[in-house]
Amino acid sequence: VSKEVVSGTSQQKLPVADRPVLGPHDGMPSFLGSGSTLGNDVNAHMLSQLLASTYAPPVPPTTYCEPREDCDEGDLLANPELLLRITDCRDVMSNGVFAWVGVCNARPLYRLLGPEPRYLFYVDADIASGWRVVDKMGSDDFVERFLQSANLELPVTCGKGEAGSCIAACHLTHEIVGRISMIGSLEEKVAIRTKLSQEFGPSF
Repeated sequence: VSKEVVSGTSQQKLPVADRPVLGPHDGMPSFLGSGSTLGNDVNAHMLSQLLASTYAPPVPPTTYCEPREDCDEGDLLANPELLLRITDCRDVMSNGVFAWVGVCNARPLYRLLGPEPRYLFYVDADIASGWRVVDKMGSDDFVERFLQSANLELPVTCGKGEAGSCIAACHLTHEIVGRISMIGSLEEKVAIRTKLSQEFGPSF
């Protein structure tokens, strides 16, 4: 069976099987003949190209979220009169950051920033003078003491304590500021916050 195809003034007869079937939308050949392997392969290729050209990977949040200017996580300048850190103490509850909470024997009195009370202060007791850590102010018992600390204004040069403690100056960070709220005494919290605010100003 054959049909006539008219081109200009000439005519040519082609078998129906040799002629492309025109697509319904754009007049382009549509090789979707039933059972055609070539047609399936071509359309699969065209579909993959179409998807590749229109796909946009998700944008990572870091590319469009700028850091807030009011969230500076950098450390503030260390001041051993205000903040200290005790490490390596065998009394594990004494390890942590201590903050200025008052004055005792003309030297800073420090309080552990945490729910458990620990106080670092200077004892003026003749040959027994020196820096100590106690769990209750006014108690004669101590959980740590520094034997080589007589006449020292600040405890950062005490050396190791009897219970293995080391004392070092500590930087003020946002995490440390948050620990103030763990203290049970409202009076102590107010004293610490007031002192740090006076020292660090708007940075605090």
